Amino acid sequence: MKIIFSGIIIIMLAVIAGCVAQEERVSPLDEVINVTPVSAFYGDWALIEITDMNNTPLITPGDAKVTINFTKTNELSGNSGCNRYFGVYNLTGEYFTHGSGITISSIGSTMMFCQDTMDIETVFLQSLHSVNSYTMDDQILSLWDEAGNHILFNRNFDKEADSS
Repeated sequence: MKIIFSGIIIIMLAVIAGCVAQEERVSPLDEVINVTPVSAFYGDWALIEITDMNNTPLITPGDAKVTINFTKTNELSGNSGCNRYFGVYNLTGEYFTHGSGITISSIGSTMMFCQDTMDIETVFLQSLHSVNSYTMDDQILSLWDEAGNHILFNRNFDKEADSS
C-alpha cells in the first residue's frame, strides 16, 4: 500500500512540475495582430469599402463621406454618408480568426433622409453592428465580422470633408 501511495504522490508531483515549468505560449497569430500599438487605433478613419468574405465589394462610398472616430474613452462617432452616428466600443483583448476583439454597441444616429446615400448608410450601419474583431496595418483599419466580411478604412486626414 505504501508503494502505491508513494507512486501516486510521485506522479502527481511530476504533473504539477510539468504544468509549472511550461512557459506562456504565444501563437503566430498573436504576433501578427499585435504589431500596432492600441494608441494608433484612436482617431479619425475614412471608409474605403465594405467587402464580403470573398473580398467582393458590397459598398464603396463614392461621393459619400463615411467616417468613424474612436476615442480613448470608448466612444465612437462619425458620418454614415448622410447622418451623424454615435455609439460605444470595447477592445476585448480576445483574439479571433480575423484579429483582436472589439464590441460595438449602443449605436444611434440622426434621422435625415438623403436619397443618394441611404443605401450606403444602411449597409455601413448594419455592418458596424456585426463587427467582432479588428486589424490595423500602418494607416489601414479593418473591422471584421464573424463570417469574414469587413469594413476597410484609412486614416482620415481630410477632417474638413467630415464637418458636413
